[in-house]
Amino acid sequence: ALRANPALEGHTHREVADVPVGDGRRVPLHYTRPRDPAPGGPVVYFIHGGGMPPTALTGKYRIWADRLAGLGATVAAPAFRSSLDHPYPAGLDDCVDGLAHVLSDPGGPPVVVFGDSGGAHLAIAALYAAGRRGVDLARLRGVVAYAPCFGNVATYTALAQPGTSRHDYDGFVTSASSQALSAAMYATAEHQHTPEAWPLLYTDEMIASFDAPLCVVVDELDPLRDESAAFARRVARAGKLESFQMLQGSPHAGAITEPLWTKGQSRTRWGAALAEQVVAVAQSKAPRPKPPRPGRKLHHAPDAKAAAFLEKWVAKGGHPEVGRGMAAGSGFVYTHFGVEPDSPRDAIVNVMKSLGETMTAGYEAALAAVLEANPDMHPEGVCREVADVP
Repeated sequence: ALRANPALEGHTHREVADVPVGDGRRVPLHYTRPRDPAPGGPVVYFIHGGGMPPTALTGKYRIWADRLAGLGATVAAPAFRSSLDHPYPAGLDDCVDGLAHVLSDPGGPPVVVFGDSGGAHLAIAALYAAGRRGVDLARLRGVVAYAPCFGNVATYTALAQPGTSRHDYDGFVTSASSQALSAAMYATAEHQHTPEAWPLLYTDEMIASFDAPLCVVVDELDPLRDESAAFARRVARAGKLESFQMLQGSPHAGAITEPLWTKGQSRTRWGAALAEQVVAVAQSKAPRPKPPRPGRKLHHAPDAKAAAFLEKWVAKGGHPEVGRGMAAGSGFVYTHFGVEPDSPRDAIVNVMKSLGETMTAGYEAALAAVLEANPDMHPEGVCREVADVP
């Protein structure tokens, strides 16, 4: 059953549907809809990021759901199980089952899967897994993977070479150590080298089996940029890449966090362009592929540009709680908290839960400040719902 949940009186409301998916499980789907949807309007299946341990659809994701709904899309976001308590394949199973539910009506509107950061990992993995499980993907127009982090622990504990994004931008919003811990949480040691769990480990045959085209979007100042570009080249060689884009001057997932750290004042830059691309893919209006050439080395921002960006971040970076939350979650976790990816699982769980609470509190405080300063932040004519999908 759908449960109405008013968010902003006169602007939006949300609903949750608990959808039964077998084995006694139910997947909550959070719906955000235009108040007056156009017939045949697209559906965005939005898998949120956050390193995969968190499940809360915090302020920045609510803003993003409104942004997509403001473009005429119905947004369905699965509240997948947290890897803190339910490691791989639990969260992925929830995402695949929720996607199967959204695609279950053969006569329904077109669908695009969109994920950021850890959500992009799950979006790509859900595309592959859904195809293998016989899900009808006829209505799926494509997958938009933004700033994906899809490597295992070994990926992020390997020595990074100078001149690579993982070396030059380590600590810009995210770091190798925080990514390694997220990877350790996502899958137990048993599955750290299971190809199905990690898109970065996919074979060429697995990539060639994708049943929908992939759009990859990366951030220039993201330590994960180069591995995403390399993956995009492999997808292009398999003929499955729809487009590849890089957001100049953006840190990891900057288009998602932009509304908060800019106090809602820069909504026409990275975020707006990305939202329009996501909806365009569902409407089959995405540009044809212009993949990076094999062997191409992406431009690295000069140190002066990076320094200038960080200075601007500090000077105009929004609510202080967001800064504290992001610093807690993106710094050098080994140094700060004394845990390694091979530390006892209970110790890592406690650290990650603490980080999640700190960052969630920061984002919620920031959202309140943003809405107070920008009462028009949520567009008129948008309503939100959450659906728990069986």
